[in-house]
Amino acid sequence: MCYRACKTCNKKVTEAIGFGYWCEACQKNDEECNLRYIMNAKISDASGEAWVSTLNDQA
Repeated sequence: MCYRACKTCNKKVTEAIGFGYWCEACQKNDEECNLRYIMNAKISDASGEAWVSTLNDQA
């Protein structure tokens, strides 16, 4: 339902060993991160189906 995101670019971060979080996109460590929501859903009707992803406020 949620993921840890960079405060600068909102990309997913990983926990850095001994110091906060690492953002691969920004190439930097940060002490804090944002939690962002993600919701995946399959929408279907008589004509077919599609997978959609919504992020943060829309989720």
